[in-house]
Amino acid sequence: MAKRKLAPVDVAKRQSTLLVLFIPSTDRAGREIDQMPWVDKMLSILGELFGGATAFPRGRGVWRDDAQRGNLVFDDPVVINCYTNDDSILEQSPALVRLLKEMGQATKQGAVGFVIDKTYYRSVSRWRHRAKPRSLRKASFWSRSFGRDRCANEEHIFKSVTS
Repeated sequence: MAKRKLAPVDVAKRQSTLLVLFIPSTDRAGREIDQMPWVDKMLSILGELFGGATAFPRGRGVWRDDAQRGNLVFDDPVVINCYTNDDSILEQSPALVRLLKEMGQATKQGAVGFVIDKTYYRSVSRWRHRAKPRSLRKASFWSRSFGRDRCANEEHIFKSVTS
């Protein structure tokens, strides 16, 4: 059977990098939180930073909180998808990191997870116990996401975000 070729499509905008955020429904102790204000805030900010985003209805999930003796935290997160590009993510990373850090602190999370393309990243959060949180592990985040040649600004970005 012959392969069918797709006709070229005339598009005004093309974004090929998928950013996925998870808005939690519980804190790390399993207490319910009001997630809709965070969904609205994330959608608004992603719309401003990247041109748009889509929130999907609650899913069902669980994560293992190793800092709490492996306690399983069940959650009904809202998943937000945002199509963008690597350059925009790099350019907007200070705002994105601040936003994820703010959500993690306000909702008392043990970690904040997100996906860029096919790679899942999880912040290391000790927000309630440390003055300067390690909001993202910069080496793994920047090197794996953008390659070593694209990491020139990482030190500046993280100094400005965590200071």
